[in-house]
Amino acid sequence: MKNKNKRLKSRMLSGLTALCVTASIGAMPVWAYEPEEVTAGDIVYGFDGYTSDDPSTAWVDENGALRALKAGTVTLRADGSERTIPIKEYDDDSQVVGQLKILARYNDSMQFYDGHVYLLFTSYKDNVEITVNDLYAGYEISDDYYCDIRDSISNGSNHTGTDTEPYFTFDDSMNSVTLDKGEIVTIGMYRDFDLTVQQAALGALKNSSMWGNISDAAKTDIINTIWSVADKRGIGDESALGELIKKLEKENIDISSLLDGVVDGGVCFNRELYNQKLEWDQYENVTYEVDITEKQLENMTAYLQGNLNKFSMLKNSCVTVALRAWNAAVGTRDGEDTAYHLKPSGEGIFSYIDAPKTVKDEIIKKLPGYYLNNADGVQEPDAGYQDETGWVYVSAPEADIPGGIDTSAETPALTVRITGDAIHETTVYRKSESGEEIIIPTDKVTELDEGTEVFVRTSLANEDYCHLLKNISLGSESLMDSYDEKENAYRFVMPAKKTTLRISYAEARVEMLKNTFIQAGAGDKLDIKDFAELYLDSESVGSDDLSWDVFYTVPDGAAVIENDGRTIYFTEPCQGSLTVNCNSNKNVNNQYIIEVYDNIDNMANVKYNVEGTVNVNFNKSEDEMFEDCLPYSDYFVPKGTKLRVEPEIMEPSVLSKFTVNGKNADISEPISVDADTTIDIAFRPAVIKGMPGMIRLDSKDDSYVFDAKVKYSELKYTLLPVFDPSVTYVSSDPLVSVDANGKLTVNGEIPEEGKCVIITAYAGSSFNSVKAQTKVILGDYAGARPVGRLTISARRPSQNQLIAHGVVTYTAYEDTDFDVSYYNFYKPEQKYIDMMEDYKEHPEKYQGDPALLNGADGIENRPSYFSVSHNEEGKTSKISLQAGEGMTITNYGYSSTNIQQVLDSLETSSIAQNNENVSKLIEQMRYYIENGRIDDPTAFDNTLKVLMQAYMTVSITGHNPIDGHVPGGLDINREVYNQFVRTDTQVPNNYYTVEVTAEELDALKAYLASPENNYYSVFDKNCATGAVDAWNSTFFDRPDLQIKGNYTNFCVDPISLYIELGLMRMGTGKTFSGTGEGGGVDFVPHIASAYDPAENSVPMPKLGMIYNGEAMELAFPPAEPNGTVIYALSDSDTAPADGWSEEIPTAVNAGTYRVWYRITDDTGYSEYEGGARYLETTIAPAEITAIAEDVTVSYDGASHGINVRVDEPAAGFTVTYGTEEDDFTMTECPVFTEVGEYV
Repeated sequence: MKNKNKRLKSRMLSGLTALCVTASIGAMPVWAYEPEEVTAGDIVYGFDGYTSDDPSTAWVDENGALRALKAGTVTLRADGSERTIPIKEYDDDSQVVGQLKILARYNDSMQFYDGHVYLLFTSYKDNVEITVNDLYAGYEISDDYYCDIRDSISNGSNHTGTDTEPYFTFDDSMNSVTLDKGEIVTIGMYRDFDLTVQQAALGALKNSSMWGNISDAAKTDIINTIWSVADKRGIGDESALGELIKKLEKENIDISSLLDGVVDGGVCFNRELYNQKLEWDQYENVTYEVDITEKQLENMTAYLQGNLNKFSMLKNSCVTVALRAWNAAVGTRDGEDTAYHLKPSGEGIFSYIDAPKTVKDEIIKKLPGYYLNNADGVQEPDAGYQDETGWVYVSAPEADIPGGIDTSAETPALTVRITGDAIHETTVYRKSESGEEIIIPTDKVTELDEGTEVFVRTSLANEDYCHLLKNISLGSESLMDSYDEKENAYRFVMPAKKTTLRISYAEARVEMLKNTFIQAGAGDKLDIKDFAELYLDSESVGSDDLSWDVFYTVPDGAAVIENDGRTIYFTEPCQGSLTVNCNSNKNVNNQYIIEVYDNIDNMANVKYNVEGTVNVNFNKSEDEMFEDCLPYSDYFVPKGTKLRVEPEIMEPSVLSKFTVNGKNADISEPISVDADTTIDIAFRPAVIKGMPGMIRLDSKDDSYVFDAKVKYSELKYTLLPVFDPSVTYVSSDPLVSVDANGKLTVNGEIPEEGKCVIITAYAGSSFNSVKAQTKVILGDYAGARPVGRLTISARRPSQNQLIAHGVVTYTAYEDTDFDVSYYNFYKPEQKYIDMMEDYKEHPEKYQGDPALLNGADGIENRPSYFSVSHNEEGKTSKISLQAGEGMTITNYGYSSTNIQQVLDSLETSSIAQNNENVSKLIEQMRYYIENGRIDDPTAFDNTLKVLMQAYMTVSITGHNPIDGHVPGGLDINREVYNQFVRTDTQVPNNYYTVEVTAEELDALKAYLASPENNYYSVFDKNCATGAVDAWNSTFFDRPDLQIKGNYTNFCVDPISLYIELGLMRMGTGKTFSGTGEGGGVDFVPHIASAYDPAENSVPMPKLGMIYNGEAMELAFPPAEPNGTVIYALSDSDTAPADGWSEEIPTAVNAGTYRVWYRITDDTGYSEYEGGARYLETTIAPAEITAIAEDVTVSYDGASHGINVRVDEPAAGFTVTYGTEEDDFTMTECPVFTEVGEYV
């Protein structure tokens, strides 16, 4: 008897938090009936073994189901049996209104994300309207379009081209189209037109629901894998998928949970028609068409009203939208699938995503009668059909010209668009008395006599860095062996039939077979076949076309390359770089760093093994100056070298093992390498327990003792501490001290207004990566009181804005002083403040918002409305805000130009100290700045090499080596000054606003006061980085508000921040309305009269509360009460009739509460008096630490269940159980005896 697993899962509640696990068991019914009448679209079972004589009318699938596609009669035959089935037209009591086509474009040379799927509707009637409320963009079609394409069709050609101007008008506010008889509209889903494939792919992944649950190291691996596919660096789709699944399984995460992230984009009208007028945009296409009724069109339109204004390459793409709209129209009927229903499936990566390939395959499989056109010619009857309405999805079939030759170059499936010159330059000619006669005109079709001798000369453009000629073929025969040395061209003789000449180029790369550092001894020889291979597309072709070359810093004569270029040997010790070049295209290459020693016997080998999510740097030095870093394990260093170990921990972890040659060692001490050495290092995920979220102390000398312990977070069934119990404590304020044993003491008198002090506990061996914090509330401190609001915003480039930008804006609800370490402070003069207040009172006096430059508003000498002060480095100055005023905060650079800024950053960055490519690039940039041009042809090479090394360094270490500082730093109000004195409006923006508590304001003040934040670096501390750092520092204890702004995995940038803020607004579903938190678009920062404080003090919501099992007051009373305030608790939209009291309402459980208040006896409150208002506040669920795992046992006749252990909180939760989805009604854990699998 085979035993199965027994599984049971639980549900736990704390406050309003629930951990739910669901499961289901189902079976598919099998049914059939003898049809009395069949309608187009029906699926009728019971025809096993039958085949149809007319599959385009109806066909029988592998399950014996008859799938009826159109009206007519079919004959079904099986084993001598014959049945005739009449099929009638579909009729839903509404008129046929038009024709709907679904089109799928894909060929097997494309990447999985290439191709396109969309719908085309042709109207049979006048005044047919299709509305999409969330339409992303639309293109209005002109009458010239219809006129010109009819001419194109009549003379047998397609109407693609390069000119869209006469035919289309872009309209980003369109949400409907009205068609007359014979007019068309295409409906397709697109990502934001400004986003590259890489940005869209990485954005969708990083915005997925499970991304935050993945460790930093796994995130880096995943990003690198996706980037490799998007950049086509040779990694195949299937191998990429395998790598991703392996990494995610290690994280216990299903890949499907990463497929729900979205980026900007949405449904467009007529974008496909616009694209094919813009350039050749077709390739292989498969399409199916069906007439639809008014009701079917309504069904499709109803689906298109859904939330379709976000795009994901994975699960919300052109495929997703086109399929669901198609199925809404014709693929379903009365809740059941019809014969037109398309549900693509595939193997490998195509089983996880919605891809054009799977739709193409599904149409071919399920919809006989489809049209197919291949770029090489017609493969199916009626392929390439174009009708008078102008529908064209491929070029029209060309006339059959005897002996005609059609040349077409295969276009590589690149992830970037190539403009300008083509990838290759090709000439097709024949010999004549006058010399070479070009025989292929621009339309690539000509007539040739049988036996004509033809030559093909093709070459890459000089700037091509990634392609090689793969094949030249005539029909099915390769011409690669027919090269004519004299002509320097390939030769063939024209056959007696129409044929096709194909010139195929492949993406090429040099793949390294060894670590990027080569270590050798003087006299050693290196054979290139042992170090590199050439790949064309994803296939290795060996090393025959590769050769060595000496790059920078290798002294003359130190390296000798033998005649064949394949072997290099060294005559003396040296250091430098070697290049592996492809002989057919020198631009295709790769590099090794070479270290040649006099005698390898004087070297010692260092091997190291690292466990855990951590990067470890082994810095080496011959003396006490620690210099270079070991690039990899199994590396040789001179004997006597000292190594210093510097871990870079990617997630909270403690050191659990450090041995040198099997003996325990101190990781803080240098290692002397006198012989071959093996180093073993292990870090284990850990957490600190015993640090409460908050404690309260009331007076001097009060004390509290922490019982903090470090525990392995991955050990689920033990309460034992890890080997290192040491915990160190740090206080944010000397008023409170903590000794080594965790005893906290208030050292002085508590201020009258109270105070908040943060105590941080660090695990001793975690290099400060494992920590926990406690808020110590002293006296009557009202830290949860909202004192202002903080807005983070980012704009993306548009036609009127050359650069993107990120900024935070603070608006004060009460008078506030800041000590700020700023670079420049743009202080508004009183006349600016008076003008803005006057505008608020009398907007009719102004042409527009005077905070924005308006040439017609009559404001003279705008710069005089601000005074600019500059701080000395390391100094702070006071900035005061009155209630209602604000300030903008971000980092600005002050180099003369953007390119000078990049140059300054490179020159002072760490990568410039030991990278020859950077040194060369700096020289070229300086020459360009001084002379306005670059003559050195290696400039682009060096740029790519610098960026590639920087990207790899960031991926491996998490640190950006392009970290040089340039003139500039933290600026206050620079944005407001800019938008006032020049055309520098801040829209379009995405923004998010959160009301700031007194505690959070203290954190912002600490950030602004630190000189460490007052600098500028293009990549390390730019405007977006400064905004993100200030925001994250303010909300350090709000994980839900933490922002990364880094979709490139290279640096924080405004475009990434723009995308992330839009997704944050969508994810929370909150729109900012003046109070609380929420997001929006088109934010313009204001600093004067930015907010109107209440006329008199009113109750304020308490913020930041977390469930603790005790009753908590939900509001603060008025700070300056001038009347009696009464309260009531109700979630209704109108004030309750009873339950009013002067007592502030309290609550225990997690949830959002609406507190109504009324001021009863003071006329100074104007609109508040007698009327009721409400405020809302939230008690957040407490974090639950609980374990419930699957149980697998062998049958023993006993009863078995699962164990549930709750570590935190200690009380206030309920554990319930269930064996059905959403049915948790059992208070006791069920147990099972018999063999089986249970949920």
